[in-house]
Amino acid sequence: MLRTKLYYLSFLLLLSSLNIKAQKTFLLLDKQESIRYESINIGNLDTFHSAILPHILPSPLYYDTLNISLKLAIRNTFGNKVFNDKLLYINSLKTHIYPIANLSYAQDFANSVSPQLWSSGFAIESNWRKTWHLQAAFWGGMATFSTYQKRFIDSTSVLPSLGRYNAKFTNTYSFTNFRGSVLYTASPYIYFQLGRDKNFWGDGYRSLLLSDNAAAYPFAKVMVNVWKIQYVILYQFLEDVNEKHQWEKKYIVSHFLSWNIGKRFNINMFESVVFRDKMPNGASRGFDINYWNPIIFFRPVEYSIGSPDNVIMGSGFRWRWFNNMHWYGQFVLDEFMLKEWLDNNNWWANKVGYQLGFKMYNSFGVKNLMLRAEYNTVRPYTYSHRSSMENYGYLYQPLAHPYGANFKEFLASVLYQKNRWSFSTRLSFVKVGMDKDGLDYGQNIYRSYLEVPNIYGNVLLQGDLTHINEWEAKVRYLLNPSWHLSVEMGVQLFSFSNSQENIQQHQVFLGLRSLF
Repeated sequence: MLRTKLYYLSFLLLLSSLNIKAQKTFLLLDKQESIRYESINIGNLDTFHSAILPHILPSPLYYDTLNISLKLAIRNTFGNKVFNDKLLYINSLKTHIYPIANLSYAQDFANSVSPQLWSSGFAIESNWRKTWHLQAAFWGGMATFSTYQKRFIDSTSVLPSLGRYNAKFTNTYSFTNFRGSVLYTASPYIYFQLGRDKNFWGDGYRSLLLSDNAAAYPFAKVMVNVWKIQYVILYQFLEDVNEKHQWEKKYIVSHFLSWNIGKRFNINMFESVVFRDKMPNGASRGFDINYWNPIIFFRPVEYSIGSPDNVIMGSGFRWRWFNNMHWYGQFVLDEFMLKEWLDNNNWWANKVGYQLGFKMYNSFGVKNLMLRAEYNTVRPYTYSHRSSMENYGYLYQPLAHPYGANFKEFLASVLYQKNRWSFSTRLSFVKVGMDKDGLDYGQNIYRSYLEVPNIYGNVLLQGDLTHINEWEAKVRYLLNPSWHLSVEMGVQLFSFSNSQENIQQHQVFLGLRSLF
C-alpha cells in the first residue's frame, strides 16, 4: 500500500511540474448549457469527454466568448448591466459578483394548490494566478410544495435535491444552501477540485452511475487528462441517517475512466465503494486508508480485508452514428453470481441495470434542435445494502436514478434553442414495483437488504405495480448570460397510480431562475 501511494504521488508530482499558463474553468451543471456545449464539440470527440459533467472549459474567458452571439444591442449602461454584462467585476482581483434569484409560482388545477418558491442570494466567480478558479453561490428562501412532494419532505425532513430544511411554518419550508468549488490547474494534464456541489457521469438524461438527483455534497476530485483518456477520482464526504435514525458519516470513493477511441466511439468504466465511519462496536473507523489508492480495483481489496462495504461497478459507451447522431448506454453491476443467473431462478442479489439511448444534434438540418429517446431499467435491490450507511444514496435520495431500483422507464425529449430563447418538452413513462404490505420488494434503496422476503423468484416490477407518467413543456428566455439568469413558463402533467392511490397533478408555472 505504501509503495503504491508513493508511485501515485510521484506520478502526480511529475504531471504537476510541467509548466502551465492555461487556466481552466467549468460549466454550471445544467442540462441545457451542457447540451449547448456538447453540440459545439461534436467534431472534437477524439478529445472531448461528453460523459464527465460538469464540463471543463479551456479558460475562464471561454464562456464570455461563447456568449458574444447572445449579446443584445443596448447602448445605455444600465441596460447593458441588466441584460448583457457582469454586474460587479473587480478587475484587480479577477472577480465577478452577481445576484441569484429563484422566484416561481405554479397552479395545480387538479388539487387546488399553488406550489411556490422564493429564494435569493449571490454568486461569485474568481480567478487567481492563472491556475486557480473559484465558483460559488449562497442563497436561501421559502418554498411550498405539492401534496405528493410534501409527503416525502415531512417523512424525511429533506427537500428534494436541496437537502435538509431549516424550519417549517404550516405548509411552508425555509432553507439555506451553498454550492461551489475551487479548481486548481496543476498542469495541462491534471486538475484538482474541492468543494460542495454535484457531479454527473453519463451521456444520458438519467445516469445509472452518478447523477445530480440528490443534494449537493462535500467532495474532493482529481482529474487526469492524457492523450484520449480522462480519468476521474472522486471522494465524497457524506452525513446520512443510519438504521437508528441518527446522523452518521459515510464515505464514497469512485473512479471513472473515459477513453475516446477515434472520433466516433467512447467507452468508459466506473467503480465505487461506499463505507461507513462507525464500526459495529461503535468505534470510529474514519476514512479507510485502503481506499485512498487511486488505481485499485475495489472488489479485490474489499474481499482481501474482509470488508462489509458496498462496491458498485459499471460501464458505458457512446457511438457517433453519422455526424450528428449518437447512441449511448450504461450498465451497472452491484452484486452478481453467474451460477444463479444461469439457473434462471431470479436470485435476489443479482443486482444489475442498464440504459440505452439515442440523441441527435442539429436534427433534420435545424441548428440547435436536439432530440432524445432513452430507456432505463434496474433490477430490485440494486444500490441497497445492509443499511443506509452502505447504500448508494444521500439524504434519502438515490445518487443514481431518482426512482432507485425495480423500475422500467422510457423518456423522450425535444430541445430547441435560438439566440436567448429555448423551448423544451419531455415525456416519460415509468413502471415501478413499490413496497406492499410492509414488505421490501426492492425499490427503496434505503431499506436494508436483510429484509428481503424471498431469496428466489424476484422479478422486475415485483410488488405493487405503480405507473408514473409525466409530461412537461416550457419556454425559457435568457435574461443575462453573465448572471446565468432566465425567466421561464410552462405546463406539467403528472400522474401516479397503483393499487393504493391515484394522484393527478396538472400545473402551469412561471418563474425567474438562476442556474445554481
